[in-house]
Amino acid sequence: MKSRDRFRETMRYGAPDRVPYFEEGIRDDVLRAWRRQGLKRRSEFEAMFRHDRREEVHPDLEPLPRLKQGPSSREDIDRLRRRLNPDDARRLPRKWPIRAQELNHGEGVETLIFVSWANPRPLIPAAIERGFNCLWAYEADPQAMDYRELRREFGRELRLIGGVDLDVLRQGESAIRREFEEKVPALLADGGYIPMLDGRVRVDVPFENYRYYKRLPEKTIGVQAVI
Repeated sequence: MKSRDRFRETMRYGAPDRVPYFEEGIRDDVLRAWRRQGLKRRSEFEAMFRHDRREEVHPDLEPLPRLKQGPSSREDIDRLRRRLNPDDARRLPRKWPIRAQELNHGEGVETLIFVSWANPRPLIPAAIERGFNCLWAYEADPQAMDYRELRREFGRELRLIGGVDLDVLRQGESAIRREFEEKVPALLADGGYIPMLDGRVRVDVPFENYRYYKRLPEKTIGVQAVI
């Protein structure tokens, strides 16, 4: 099964040969640090850890319409506040539900992913209302954004990507194993979930910890790391 088919089947709560295994990419400074810890070269790293292919199209994140000038009245300030307030559903475009339906039915886009950082939980109901059916949270608050609780609250209507706390890779094998075993298997069994770290690995993560983390999915996901 190709990566695209594997992704779509996972998001359909179907029966892929396995779930996709994505990686955010390892920074050059991290690879340099890991070479001092025993990694020989980048090609060795790429051979050790295989990942599914994916591509991203980055949207324009600037306010729309563009701010032509600063606010000059109380009404302008209130309007700007609504556009920047994460708790105000009106910050999302009014026509977005229509556009989401057009993408879904007219262009074959089945999965609309709401990508956010920190704690986007207050926005999730409005995002679902406007057509998003998947959440991918980066560098999330591990308590506010526990994916197990999100699945219980929003059900299978909200597919999930990520959810593994990056911080545990700084803590050692027992913390890594506990994080993985407590969260990942149950979500995988329910479907509509792709496990990933919730951020890019930083230079303070030891190579051995990362390698240990990469071994864990072999039994539950089916991706074999060549180690």
